[in-house]
Amino acid sequence: MNRTLKAYIVRNLYKLLTVLVVSGMFVLIAEMPASANVETAMKLRMEEIDYVTAGQADLSYVPLFYEREEDRPALKIIVDAVNVMSKHPAQLHKQDPWEAFFDTEFVLQLKDGTFIVLTYASQDIVNLSLPGQEPFGVDPVIAAEYSNLIGLFIIPTYNIPWPDTMMLGKMYPVQGKTTESREINIFIGPLRGVSGGNNYEGVNGRFFPNKDDLYIASIPVKFGRYDTSVVIPPFGEALNGGMVPIAPGQWELYTVASNQESSNALTVAPNPNPLLTVNGRFVPSDMPPRIEQGRLLVPLRVLSSALGVAIEWDAQSNTVLVNTKATELSERFSSVSIELWINGSKANPETPPSLYQNHVFVPARFIAETLGVQVKWDAELGTVNFTTKAN
Repeated sequence: MNRTLKAYIVRNLYKLLTVLVVSGMFVLIAEMPASANVETAMKLRMEEIDYVTAGQADLSYVPLFYEREEDRPALKIIVDAVNVMSKHPAQLHKQDPWEAFFDTEFVLQLKDGTFIVLTYASQDIVNLSLPGQEPFGVDPVIAAEYSNLIGLFIIPTYNIPWPDTMMLGKMYPVQGKTTESREINIFIGPLRGVSGGNNYEGVNGRFFPNKDDLYIASIPVKFGRYDTSVVIPPFGEALNGGMVPIAPGQWELYTVASNQESSNALTVAPNPNPLLTVNGRFVPSDMPPRIEQGRLLVPLRVLSSALGVAIEWDAQSNTVLVNTKATELSERFSSVSIELWINGSKANPETPPSLYQNHVFVPARFIAETLGVQVKWDAELGTVNFTTKAN
């Protein structure tokens, strides 16, 4: 269970556990008048905190994390508030559970696994729950001094502003703030105009909004924030783990977190440049592949990484070496044209390697097939797919 979801459950369970249903009436059971004989003073240190969540009704704010340096000034204010409030106990505030739903609550998750709950019914009506103690109220005068703690938190970015049209293979930057603690998953499916929300579990452990949707990306989240790029790949991963084409046209794009989901109508546009995939997985490249004399040429480094083979450029001999060491060359002098050596032997492709904008491009199909890799060109997707033996 991710930790912000855990905190959300704790926050709402705390409300419910203070109520007992008796004969259809709600009766408060956590009533403990604070007295001078009860030691409530807390000496909390900021270093003891893992993170702090805040929420009101169904609105959750971006958590504060001790590990995030920028959050520590706000955490210090919260720690000071808890320590001061703990020294000024008062009668526990009782209220109807439906009214309590609209309280503002802060959950301090401590590194030892315990937690502190601070509940605001109003600016000066506060209940405090400390580890190992029954909940108690806080002196209204003291509570009012810390009535703006919610101002330390920010509202998350609930919807990523996706473009109406996204091109296959193009990177789109995304930034935002979220209550999610791990990742946000992106799916694409047939155009429906509504969210999925069905949660079908795929073979890789992800939950799909609909059975026929395709998983295309995950947005990593750290300290409630994300800053990355997302691409619409030529193929998406189906529920059964297979790779399915994403043809240009009308689709539904789903943004799925652990506690929310949104969908957007999306037009997928073709890319004017050839794209490259290995076993259906998109291979990004700063320099796009090129078509020369009807043959696909791919940047040397991209092909090397994609196929997991040693492909090197030997500038002294003007040679591309595929699974070949420079010492294996029969002659090592600079030639006018770029030569290609594969598995220790000189190769003679119809379209030789070429130099373009200071990048060496190599004949993708010739090299792949020589290495026993299957190659297929998909004209609709504008994509060449390599299927390796490992697949």
